[in-house]
Amino acid sequence: MHFIRLCYDEPGSLDLRHTHVEAHRAWFREHPLPLQILVAGPLCAADDQSREIGSFMLIEADSIDAVQALHDGDPFTAAGIFAEVRIDRLNKKTG
Repeated sequence: MHFIRLCYDEPGSLDLRHTHVEAHRAWFREHPLPLQILVAGPLCAADDQSREIGSFMLIEADSIDAVQALHDGDPFTAAGIFAEVRIDRLNKKTG
């Protein structure tokens, strides 16, 4: 199954995001995951491609529980960066 993890940052948390970005990247490199991240990256403001406002992931996993565990282990989550988080199943039709 495919899932979308869409996270929007707390307003004014860009410095906090930059403080924790290396721990965030290292966590994903160093922890074996029972899923596959197909596409991932920061969301950027439409009017300013350098201003990060959140995170996006397209994930292939057996269950939403695996995706939730990924989210819960992310150092960005622990740091309180996200104001809003959505994890939804994608009914993939093409691609």
